[in-house]
Amino acid sequence: HSKDVKLQTLNPMLYGLVLQFLQDEWGELGFVIHADVVLADHGTCFMGHVKSYSHVFVEALRYGAATQTRGKTARYAYFNGRVAVEIQWIFKIDMEYEEQGQITKTVAVVRPFVADDDMPAFPWDLWAIDLGVQVWYGHALGEMEVVEIELVSGQLILIPITISDVDYWVTIAHNHDGTEVDMDINLELDEE
Repeated sequence: HSKDVKLQTLNPMLYGLVLQFLQDEWGELGFVIHADVVLADHGTCFMGHVKSYSHVFVEALRYGAATQTRGKTARYAYFNGRVAVEIQWIFKIDMEYEEQGQITKTVAVVRPFVADDDMPAFPWDLWAIDLGVQVWYGHALGEMEVVEIELVSGQLILIPITISDVDYWVTIAHNHDGTEVDMDINLELDEE
């Protein structure tokens, strides 16, 4: 299910994050993306118009946005291997670019889980990599960042625990063979 959204109206910070991502990603390909129409003598201006999705399917696995009712149950995922995140939004960006025509990118705005070197030792630590188990601070999420949806690498199981009055989140890779998909990415947006 998609909804047309203007990022500046939704959240001005989101517009800045997505614009910076597009400038970095598409800039490497030679595309020039501006924030202001006045500067757009070459390239194109990103006006902040996107399609917002409650969820997508990547390799037949469902991933959802925490900010959407239909996406909340699938909002936790691994990106780039085993970086656990909460997916905040899923956007599809379509822009007309000079002679090249339509350029498209589907992104997720995520907040990574937080851990540090002061985490307590757990009984499974010696086998954590083989088991696909990691521990994070509970209810603590990092700063928002924009990533390509194709970098999603797996689903996770989240188990909240409390030790000595401190909340932790234990994550377990749902795919025990490995969290990274070793095949071509097949992305399906749910257009219901």
